[in-house]
Amino acid sequence: MVERQLMTIDREIRVFEREIGQLENEVREAQDLSSRDLRRRVANLRNRADGVLDLSASAADECSDAYSCMGAGAASMSLEGQARRLRRQAGQLQRNIKKGETDALRAIERLRGSLRNYNRARASIARNVTQLRGLYRGAAQRPY
Repeated sequence: MVERQLMTIDREIRVFEREIGQLENEVREAQDLSSRDLRRRVANLRNRADGVLDLSASAADECSDAYSCMGAGAASMSLEGQARRLRRQAGQLQRNIKKGETDALRAIERLRGSLRNYNRARASIARNVTQLRGLYRGAAQRPY
C-alpha cells in the first residue's frame, strides 16, 4: 500500500534530518573534524539519499498505477523528482568534501533545503492519497 511506503519514507526522512543536523553541528563546533571522518559522514548522507530515491520511485509507481486516473500520478512524479534533486545535492556535497572543502555549511544548507522541498512534495502526495482513499470509500458506500 502507498500509505505504508509513505510511513517508511517518513522514518527515513527523520533519520536523514537528524544526520544532517549532527553533521552541521560538528562542522560548526569542531572545525578540526578530520577530513576522513567528514568524508565518511557525507558518504552516509549520499547513501541515505539513494535509499530515499528508491523508496520514492517505488511509492510513485504504486501511486501512479492506483490513482493515475484521479490525478495523483502527477503528484507522485513530483515526489520522485524532489528525491532526485535531494540525491544530486548530496552528491554535490560529497564532491565538495573530496575537493578539500572542509567548511561545508553552505553545501549542507542546500541539502537541507532540498530535503525541505522533498518533505513538502511527500506531504502533498500523502494528502492526495488520503483524499482519494476517502472518495473511493464514499463511492463504495453510496453506489449510484
